[in-house]
This record gives sequence, C-alpha cells and structure tokens, in this order.
Amino acid sequence: MVRAAMETADAVRELRDRIRRLEQPRLRERTLPTLPGLAELLPGGGLRPGASYSIEGSARLAMSLMVGPASAGAWCGVVGMPEFGVEAAAGVGLELERVVLIPRPGEHWLAVTASLADALSVVLVKPTARVGHATASKLSARLRQHDAVLIAFGDWPEAEARLRLEEPRWQGLGQGSGHLTDCEATVTAVDRSGRSRSARFSVGEASTGMFAVASDEVVSGRLESDTLHSGMRGLSGAVRAAGRSRLQRVS
Repeated sequence: MVRAAMETADAVRELRDRIRRLEQPRLRERTLPTLPGLAELLPGGGLRPGASYSIEGSARLAMSLMVGPASAGAWCGVVGMPEFGVEAAAGVGLELERVVLIPRPGEHWLAVTASLADALSVVLVKPTARVGHATASKLSARLRQHDAVLIAFGDWPEAEARLRLEEPRWQGLGQGSGHLTDCEATVTAVDRSGRSRSARFSVGEASTGMFAVASDEVVSGRLESDTLHSGMRGLSGAVRAAGRSRLQRVS
C-alpha cells in the first residue's frame, strides 16, 4: 500500500513537471487569459492561479472559460461531467488535445480533482455532493501551492467570482412558423466583495462570436447556447480513451 502510494506520488510529480515545462514558454503572466468578452467581467481580467470560480447552469460558459488558457498552452481537466460534449467544446474554440476527461470519478471526485490540480493548470469539476468551507479551503491551499485554477460547475465556497447566464431572449420564430436562430443573454459575474458586472451577449447558431449587444462593459469573444445543443452527442470513443490514458498517469 505504501509503495503504491509512493509510486502514485512520483507519477503525479513527473507529470506535473513535464506539463509545467511544456507550458512555461507560453504562459508568462500571473493571470491566465480567457476570452476577451469574459475577461472584462472577471476580477483582474482573467483567471487567477490559486483561485476558484463558480459557474451556474451553463456548461458552454464553463467551456468558454477554458478556451483562453488552453490556447495559451495550459492543460485543462474536466471531472464528473459525462455530459461534456466534445463537439460543443470544439465549437467554442477549446483545444481538445489539451483537455483531460475524467467523466465518472464517482465518490472519488474530490481526490481526482486534487490530483489533477497537482498537474494541470485548470480543472473543471461538477461536485456530486455539497462542498463545505473546510473542504474548499483545503483544496484552495492545494491550488495555491501548484498555481492551478478550479472552475466548479455549481455552488462553491470561497469562489473568486460566480458567473451565470440569464435573461435569454430568443429570435427566429414568426407567427407560428420558423425556427430558433439566435439568442441574446446576459452573463453576470459577482466577485467575493459582492460587486456585480454584467454584459449582454449574442449566443446562438447564427452568432459568429460572443459580443456585447447592450452593456456598459466592452466585451468580445465567443460563447454558444446550451439549449441549442441539448441533443449534442456524448463523448467520442477516442476522447474517452485519451482521458483514461492520461488519468493512469496521475492516479
């Protein structure tokens, strides 16, 4: 048992060192970049290493937060989200070759998340149980130690910011005919002090990017609507295999 634990720890350290070496030439700033439109809403203009962020109700919004870091050379992990669609992720611009998928960690989701945080720069997790402040504080210490970012799908104590997509307004339906073609929605971010920042975005099939329609904030970027892709196919076999392969190196 002790030997196995030591071998696991060695494997995690080796993977972390390799990934950090790969990321170092491209990641120079203390704040990880994200899409410009979302950056305007986040404290500090990006994702802060060592911090946690909470996303309410929109998987596409969570995916969009990872686009900037992955494009800059960071590795990302997704834990406990079997509904995570690779087509939708690719659609928002996420580089899938830099994403580790652990769709069904079961009751070990917290341990898996902590292990990935030791090796990867950004981890998106959907908790299967309520997270208390003590648990969040322990994981936060781990994040700070390894300069990792946590994105929680759902409520998370001590989050640096909480983001939600709300007030959707659909377009495209006529008098009993036509189909939904586009949607405007508001993305709101509330920081730890309670300060709220909101921007109106176009999100939908007809959108070529994510942009502000009517807001005091200057925003641009890309986001797609969850509702438009509710019938999205599940994870491809190739990505599942890649996720299992990468997990073996950190478990």
